[in-house]
Amino acid sequence: MEWIENDKIIVLNQPPKLIENALTYVKFATREKRRGLKAWDSAHLYHAYYWARSLDSQVFLVTTDDIILRMLVDYREYSKYVLGLDPYLRVTYYPFIT
Repeated sequence: MEWIENDKIIVLNQPPKLIENALTYVKFATREKRRGLKAWDSAHLYHAYYWARSLDSQVFLVTTDDIILRMLVDYREYSKYVLGLDPYLRVTYYPFIT
């Protein structure tokens, strides 16, 4: 809470149609045999994508969830806006380099 009060962390509002878009991502991932993408994981992915598009800039999505990192690598449309960062491996996933 101290970080929020000191503006070290910014709390974002939920983007419009978050649930609908998240479920669309799950459906898309399932169709493409990326089973394992859960609704809440896809909500995080959509939120990062929406935030980056609103800034017209890239943002980092910090996660240890392998399925999200694989989605970022496999689906290049995200790479213009969202870069994955695994803090334990200290690896940044740049989807456009794969």
